Amino acid sequence: MFKLAISINKGGVGKTMLTKTIATVATKAGLNVVILDVDNQMNATQWRRRRDTKLKSPLPLVRFSTEKDLLLEIETAENAGCDLLLIDTPPGKSTEAMAAVEVADLVLI
Repeated sequence: MFKLAISINKGGVGKTMLTKTIATVATKAGLNVVILDVDNQMNATQWRRRRDTKLKSPLPLVRFSTEKDLLLEIETAENAGCDLLLIDTPPGKSTEAMAAVEVADLVLI
């Protein structure tokens, strides 16, 4: 399973949009994709909930997580056969963003 974190200190620069776009394209390409939303604004989580009722095409699974549960969520995703795990981080120098950067195989800044 490949782990990709999208992280930057500034808010409003498109981290969640990039996360959702990569996840949607990868899902449509046939990959099993999970987004871990560690941003307490939960925009990726809310996006997935809204899309559940509107679209019939496959969507990535989105789970809200905290820094405390991040490793458990990653292990769960890997055990479930996830191909790509995207981590949507909050803005600023948060402990969640730091934890995501530490566990990721690649970080987009």
